[in-house]
Order: sequence, then structure tokens, then C-alpha cells
Amino acid sequence: MRDYLIPNAAAFYRVLGSDEEIDQIKRACKTILINRRSTITARDLMRSLGRNRKVTRADMERIGSKLETYDWLVRTTGKHNQHNSLQWTVRPEVFSKFAKYVPAFKAEREANRKAMEGAFETQRGKTKPPNH
Repeated sequence: MRDYLIPNAAAFYRVLGSDEEIDQIKRACKTILINRRSTITARDLMRSLGRNRKVTRADMERIGSKLETYDWLVRTTGKHNQHNSLQWTVRPEVFSKFAKYVPAFKAEREANRKAMEGAFETQRGKTKPPNH
């Protein structure tokens, strides 16, 4: 059993990707579901992925490719039929299949926005930090 389980588990996690990659895929999925756009561009991915670090074209291609593998996206040609432009069509069934998660994703996004606003206000001295 060990001869079967360990190699197959290792292969599974190689396909799945790193923790950072999984986090990027989750952020991209949340963005797709919240915004309900039928087409996702490189710019859309950059906005959802590039919060903490510089996002490269290779990063966007890798995430888009993973989402193609998971049947979320279909690669399409970009503006003016450019094949080198990163653009995908979102499969319509994605929105109906995952609709029940959208309210929680929106609430999480709003809570994060409010937390960031509070942090900026505290940093600028507009409000006092709690317990002071």
C-alpha cells in the first residue's frame, strides 16, 4: 500500500501546486464569482493576484491554465485577435454552480475593505487605536 499511496500523494500535490499558488487560485476564483464577468483578462487576474507582490505574465498564465484545467475558463484570443494577449472566457456554469458562496465572498471582501480603511485612518492619526 505504501508503494502506491506515497508516489500518488506526491503526484497529487505537485499537480495541486504550492500554498501560494492555491491562495492565488482561490483569489482569482473569488474575483470571477463576485464580478460575474463573462471574460477575464490579464488585467483582471493581476488585480486579484497582485496584492502582496509583483505578478508576472508567467504567474497569470499559470493561474489561468490551472483554472482551464479545473473547467472554470476557456482561453480565447485577446483584443484585435491577438493570440499573445491573455484572455479567457468564463464557463457560464461556474456562476450557477458556485452561486451559494458569493454572499460570503462579498462579505469577506467588505470586511477586509473596512479593516484596511480603519488601519489607514489609524495610521494617519484620524482615529485613536483601540484601548488607548
